[in-house]
Amino acid sequence: IHEGKLVAEGAVSKIKSLQRSPGVIVRVGGDGKAAREILAGIDGIAKTELETTDSEAIIRCTWSKKTSDPAVNERIAAALVAAGIGVRGLAPVQSSLEQVFAELTQPQEEDA
Repeated sequence: IHEGKLVAEGAVSKIKSLQRSPGVIVRVGGDGKAAREILAGIDGIAKTELETTDSEAIIRCTWSKKTSDPAVNERIAAALVAAGIGVRGLAPVQSSLEQVFAELTQPQEEDA
C-alpha cells in the first residue's frame, strides 16, 4: 500500500518478480580487467564492479535506468566470447524486497 493505493499483493516471490533485475553477475575465466572493459562498453550497462578470485573473475553489472532490452545478456555473452574470454555464468542480480518496495512506491517519471 502506498498513499492509500494497493501497489502489489501476493507472495514475496510474486512481488519481487514485478521489478526487473537491477543487473547481472557475469563470471569469466581469464582476464577479468579485459572482461570488465568490454562489459563497460555495452549499451545499457551503467556500472561495472570487478571481483577476482584465484580461479575466476566476477563482474557485477548494473543496468542503466532506461535498459529494458531482454537481449542484453546475449550481447554480453557474445562480446566476451568474441574477445576470447570464457564465460562461466550469467545470473540476474536479485532485488531485495526493500528495493522492490522502493521501486513500486517511487513517483513515476513523466515522459517529456
